[in-house]
Amino acid sequence: MYFYCLCMATLTEVFPCFFLSFKANTRVKPTKTGHGPQSSKFLCCSIYFLCCSIYFLCCSIYFLCCSIYFLCCSIYFLCCSIYFLCCSIYFLCCSIYFLCCSIYFLCCSVYFLCCSMYFLCCSIYFLCCSIYFLCCSIYFLCCSIYFLCCSIYFCVVLCIFCFVLFSVLFVCICVLYYCHRVATQLQLNIAYHLKYR
Repeated sequence: MYFYCLCMATLTEVFPCFFLSFKANTRVKPTKTGHGPQSSKFLCCSIYFLCCSIYFLCCSIYFLCCSIYFLCCSIYFLCCSIYFLCCSIYFLCCSIYFLCCSIYFLCCSVYFLCCSMYFLCCSIYFLCCSIYFLCCSIYFLCCSIYFLCCSIYFCVVLCIFCFVLFSVLFVCICVLYYCHRVATQLQLNIAYHLKYR
């Protein structure tokens, strides 16, 4: 815009002097050469070409400004595209971050699940060990009861054996005592018969 104003100022400042000098020359030339109408035609053609040149210069400046405008628009759309690209990359990174967080929490959940399963297996193991020791205790209790019953049985058998043995010995002693008395009585009877014959 500054260049356009500068060009217009230059044309308004420079070309009037040129026009005045050219008109002065055309005024002088007819007096010298006597060709006035041709000089005025040449002046009109020169002014026409000058106006065309100014018009094409203004069109060039207009198209230059349009080109600069479209270039700025292109740069603006390029910046907008870069901005949206950065936003897309940002949202992609956020999505990847939340995906990683989800995977992390999933791994934590799997880890705590494995820990829970481990503690459950340990609890089942200790429960089985407790049941095993309980069974062993019951087994040893049964063995103790068995040995107690065996001891009672042997004590009863021994008592019965001792009672029977004592009874047999008592009977034997009674029989021996009776036999001894019978033998003594027979001896006395024999001695009495032998004495009084």
